[in-house]
Amino acid sequence: MPNLASPITTVDAAIAYRQRILDAVPAGHDFTPLMTCYLTDSLDADELERGFHEGVFTAAKLYPANATTNSQSWRNVQSTLSCRYWSGWKNSEYPLLVHGEVTHADVDIFDREAPFYRHRNGTATPASDRA
Repeated sequence: MPNLASPITTVDAAIAYRQRILDAVPAGHDFTPLMTCYLTDSLDADELERGFHEGVFTAAKLYPANATTNSQSWRNVQSTLSCRYWSGWKNSEYPLLVHGEVTHADVDIFDREAPFYRHRNGTATPASDRA
């Protein structure tokens, strides 16, 4: 799912966007879009839960603020991992898709992932670094 200028943060927005995608699928093609909810500072935890329970959201995406295109409204990673809906999430079956990178000016744009993982727990490495 692309990084939309207005992130998908409600069930209704996800349903509408899914329909726009399906309307663009050529006849005879079988395609099922999997909708994700973008975690923003203004996201309503009840709306997130509703989206999963109704089968609209397949996962939620977490982007560090200003890390990639249209990510200026995304959450601070640390605040997300300590926020009100994260405590219940840790024991849920809901996938959390994390775009792991730091946005510090002193880190080369092509080397932002490794410092993120080192900072998060000191030993984790990105899957791409594992052989």
